[in-house]
Amino acid sequence: MLERLEERLSPKSKAKSAKSEAEANMDEEETHPDAHEEEPSESDPGQSLLQFSSSMYIALETEDAVKIEVMRMGNTQQRSTVHYSTKPGTAKEGINFESTKGVLEFEEGDIEKHLYVPLKRIGIWKLGTEFSIHLLNDPPPENATLSIYTHFARVKILDMSTFPAERFSKNLEGPCSDTNYLRRLLLGYIRWNWRHSPAIRSGTVKMLILAALNDLYILLKFYVKLLLVDTVLTGKVSNPLQHLAELAAAVVVPYAILHLLAAWEVKWAVAGKSRMVLQKALLTKFLNYEEEKREEMNSADLVIAVVRDVEHLVVGGYIQMVKLWEAVGKLLVLLIYQMTSPYISGSDVKGLRVQPFPLLLTMLFPLFLITFLCLRARITNIHVREMDDMQVALASQVSRIYGNYRMIADYSRRPFFENRFVTRIQEYNKTRQQATTVLLNNNTFPGWISIIAYASYMVFAGLRVIDDTYPADQRLSLGLYVTTLDLINTMGTAWQDIYKCLLEMQGSFPALTVVVSFINRSTTIVHRMESGRSMREETRNQRGALRQTVQSVEATSGSGLRVDMMSIKVSNLVVAYGSNPLHTSKGELKIPGEMSVNQGELVCLVGPIGHGKSTVLKVLGGALFSTSGTTFVPAHLRLLHVSHEPMFFSGSLYENLIFGCTPNHPDAAVERVAAVCRRLGIPEEFVAEVAKGKDGAHNIWREVLSHTYKVLFHIARALVANPEVLILHKPLMALPEASSAHLVKIFREFCDKKGIEQDPSKVRLRRPRTCIFTCSRTLGLLNADKTFLITAESGIQELDGQVKEDFQAKQAHEHLTDHHLERLRNRSTTGSTQKEQPDEEHENESLTLSVRDLEDVPRAIKL
Repeated sequence: MLERLEERLSPKSKAKSAKSEAEANMDEEETHPDAHEEEPSESDPGQSLLQFSSSMYIALETEDAVKIEVMRMGNTQQRSTVHYSTKPGTAKEGINFESTKGVLEFEEGDIEKHLYVPLKRIGIWKLGTEFSIHLLNDPPPENATLSIYTHFARVKILDMSTFPAERFSKNLEGPCSDTNYLRRLLLGYIRWNWRHSPAIRSGTVKMLILAALNDLYILLKFYVKLLLVDTVLTGKVSNPLQHLAELAAAVVVPYAILHLLAAWEVKWAVAGKSRMVLQKALLTKFLNYEEEKREEMNSADLVIAVVRDVEHLVVGGYIQMVKLWEAVGKLLVLLIYQMTSPYISGSDVKGLRVQPFPLLLTMLFPLFLITFLCLRARITNIHVREMDDMQVALASQVSRIYGNYRMIADYSRRPFFENRFVTRIQEYNKTRQQATTVLLNNNTFPGWISIIAYASYMVFAGLRVIDDTYPADQRLSLGLYVTTLDLINTMGTAWQDIYKCLLEMQGSFPALTVVVSFINRSTTIVHRMESGRSMREETRNQRGALRQTVQSVEATSGSGLRVDMMSIKVSNLVVAYGSNPLHTSKGELKIPGEMSVNQGELVCLVGPIGHGKSTVLKVLGGALFSTSGTTFVPAHLRLLHVSHEPMFFSGSLYENLIFGCTPNHPDAAVERVAAVCRRLGIPEEFVAEVAKGKDGAHNIWREVLSHTYKVLFHIARALVANPEVLILHKPLMALPEASSAHLVKIFREFCDKKGIEQDPSKVRLRRPRTCIFTCSRTLGLLNADKTFLITAESGIQELDGQVKEDFQAKQAHEHLTDHHLERLRNRSTTGSTQKEQPDEEHENESLTLSVRDLEDVPRAIKL
């Protein structure tokens, strides 16, 4: 992988635009947007600095073009130019968008330029596609440098229509009993899968041709058998050995060709490509669900949908179409054989041109099967759905047991869960047995029709072969009789195949409803699009206002850029929580008041539990969207929202820590990552493991690390990513007092020095760093630049300096009464005259008090 990255970084490789490489590299670009560009150098405030106004733009497929803004900061009193170009990803040039390239020219005084990328409409549902747009260093910009992080932007194209087609706008939130609707829905999916991908369409055409060749091979074998019995074996040819060899070759050579084509069919991978599209759609949709929709699911729902339901839908729906084509083609070649076999056999054809029994069977067979299928449709769907639901319930219970193992073990509840699990298995086995019985009876019905027809023809047609009393024009040759028996048997098999195809399609209805329901659930991506556009507009307005009010280029933040004077604001939030009973009766959480944060500040949020601190952070971080109120974060800032729960994936510690970094970026250097860990007080043995880089041990780190170290690594990952706005939920909660005090100092340094373990000589060149976190300890309140109290009664309130001092005195009093009075009580009880040993735990605390401080208790109580 490193070799591929180095190739992409070289100028020669940039000139290559192979479609397969562009498509494969887009997944890396989604996580690491700068992976295929050389990092530009940082800019001096006296120069022009160019960057996109946001790292991501979102547009609807119905729009004619996507508008993209390029910002110029720093020195605007000169002319600057920069080249730009689009690069395809999952969105293809000429199909989803038009390739766009050119030069942006900033004249003296210009602070922003717009460019437009035309979009194209496809006409069918398409999972959101993506391409990228770049400010180029080759040729180099004129009188400007590019931003080290945002010289690249991703552009998402959304299709808001219904899957698989707009006419199916009915949202299937649960099981649907309308069989006719489900049949139309399945046909809609088959049409969509045929149309949306040229690779799937071409592969399907090849499969249909191969199926037709298999049918023609069956016709060939019938002719060979007929000639073998009626011509060669009866002595009607002069050279039987030659004819036998020719007939053998006529059977073997086509079979070898069909075998070769069947081997190629595996490489066409129609089923695999069809599964991949749906599986990717399910995962992509899940990652963008609204919070309420995601909470309604558990991990088993998603796993079952991706692994089982997609397989049932593709194999039981789309692939069965090819098998149905093959079965129908088999009936067609059997009809051809019935019409031509008397001529091939050489018999008297006056009365044998068409045999009535096989033709009658051909007409009656579908009538019986369709009637039986319609009568059994309801009971089949019920039992299959019950079996699938019980399988999901079984998987869900396993998932819950796995996730809650520690609690089950701690409370000695293993036998209870074992018994409940056995009960669930018994329920699943019962529903599976019932469904299997129903499916078995369904599958054997066409076999009964076929065997009855076969036995009937064997008796009645056999008399026409052996009974000499029949007229010559009604007698059958031995070859025609034998091949007709095979024909009836093959016809029964063909109808049985058709019936099984229809059953499989019908059996895919439950999987179809699940997949369609999951893909059509509402997501947050439209909210993100609207929020991004409004924040870019507000950023543009504030830049204009700053130009009017700030005459000097120098900004108070010290970065030398006016945009760094923009504040981060939240005011009068109203957040909908659906039917959650923990919130108000209307399902809304109202947080009045305003919070304004300057860039470069360390901010602490305090308040009672459940009054909205986490909600404010989630709204700021884009994890929640308010239904009312104002939220503003300058659109050009890189923001990182870090949840409270530490999370790790399978890989080395180093790979976990650089999760938010661009590959080969200086921020991801092994030395820097290890240094950040040392700064957080992580033991040297773990730092040594980090220093091994990607070659380090691949452990399940959530099981290996203690909770304290998991929290420290969790925070280290955020500091390594080096965002411009860092939002943290309860970072001090799981840490001891000494570690908490040290961590607050690290946050302070992150804001003051604009990053941790960065080049100290370039502090002036870096953009401000802002840190906002929730805390219930005095440490956070006393070290923050601003502290906001959030309560349900008063909303958001900023605490002034006097309040902080009073709060510190109150905490000192609580510390006094809880700790030192207990020590005095212990002394009076034991009567010990020995020198008391030092309390190591409290020696590390910042609020250590002596017994003499008891004199200050009345003052502390008054405060």
